[in-house]
Amino acid sequence: MKCSIILFLLIGFGALTLPAQTRNYDQELADLLYGLRFEEAIDFYGQHKDSIFHPFTTDSYKLLTNIHLNKPDSFFLQLPSFMEKYYGSVFKDEMIPFLRSLYFNKGDNENGLKTVEILDPFLLKQKERKRQRLEEYAGTINEFKGDIYELAELKNITLPSLPWHLMQVKWSYADSIIDFQRIDMDIMINQEVSTDYCLYISPFNGTFNGEQFYAGIQTNIGGSPTKENLTETREEGKGGIFSRWSYDQVTPIGVEYVEMYENGLCASAGNEGEFCSVRRPYEWTKGTYTLSLIKEETIEFKGEPHTWVCMTITDRKDGTITRIGRLLFSGRKLLWRNDNKAFVEIYCFKDNKRYIPEAEITFKRPMIGDIPIPLSGLVAHQPVSATTEPNGNTPNCAYVTSENTDVTVHITSEVRQQSKNEIYHVIMPDGIVAGF
Repeated sequence: MKCSIILFLLIGFGALTLPAQTRNYDQELADLLYGLRFEEAIDFYGQHKDSIFHPFTTDSYKLLTNIHLNKPDSFFLQLPSFMEKYYGSVFKDEMIPFLRSLYFNKGDNENGLKTVEILDPFLLKQKERKRQRLEEYAGTINEFKGDIYELAELKNITLPSLPWHLMQVKWSYADSIIDFQRIDMDIMINQEVSTDYCLYISPFNGTFNGEQFYAGIQTNIGGSPTKENLTETREEGKGGIFSRWSYDQVTPIGVEYVEMYENGLCASAGNEGEFCSVRRPYEWTKGTYTLSLIKEETIEFKGEPHTWVCMTITDRKDGTITRIGRLLFSGRKLLWRNDNKAFVEIYCFKDNKRYIPEAEITFKRPMIGDIPIPLSGLVAHQPVSATTEPNGNTPNCAYVTSENTDVTVHITSEVRQQSKNEIYHVIMPDGIVAGF
């Protein structure tokens, strides 16, 4: 069953300036409404309606409480104008399954079908608008060969500086992993991504005993083939990458924390905080891969116990396992707190080819072998904001869809207007409670 994605109201605020307040009453009411907690929403609105400022919040309240109050005539009277005002601006296609399901979930198929009849023309109209936009920009795309900066300029959009986290996904653990042994995640890539692009797909971002790391695959890796001379570097095309930072990210950390395999590369630098890294060529393409981090032996290092963690990639097509490299972390036991984050990133442009690839990347939920890691939440975060704001670090050219706990990041070459606020998507699989 496909799950709904509820967009935080922050999407809709745009240029709206809210009065200074310690609570965001609009957001709290939206959370209650779109969480189907209607009785709480009615009580909340009664207490705080003078602090509700955004029209979308008020209109959502009027529309959705009709379901709880058994007023279908009012619901169907308000639904078309609600869609006209907000579909395509405050929310897009991800809201449609939620609205469609309201009466069906109550067992009221007659009003459910009536809801579908109202919503379907809006979907068709939106698809036609998309088709027209594609035709409108087809000539432009051909002329500029997809140069994102020139496409953005045509739309009066100023792009932020690189790197760009096009989308981030966070799986919150029901409990911290006290004694880490391994973690596995499947990623599905729907098409070949050329090395003309600089794309980083990272399913792992966390900490072991407070020491930050990330791991994933890139279209273009680089580094030193020897630990002895880090100034001698080379590029190797597609590959896997596993990096960690020093505990305070200020103290330099060297390649003695790295173990390379055949044709492997390493790095140690301070341009993004003090880190070291291991990389290895790996020709990933369209398909499904299992990326794994596996705890291995503990050794004495600098007078204290340290533990090796190895990154591997398994090609699900034939089961071939490739070891990318190992990193050393302090401690005998490895504590992974709170959550795992994934991201899809454009980290540079190659040979001045300023293109964004068209691709769909699906992240499956974190596993320990065949056992799902119990989760308490799942959120996708698109860090889009005005370029004058500190978090304005990505162009608006990606979106997410989901099915149960699978999250697909859709990367598009079309750049849309920047939002003045962060964009969050709360993904609600069957059984939102801890342990789903």
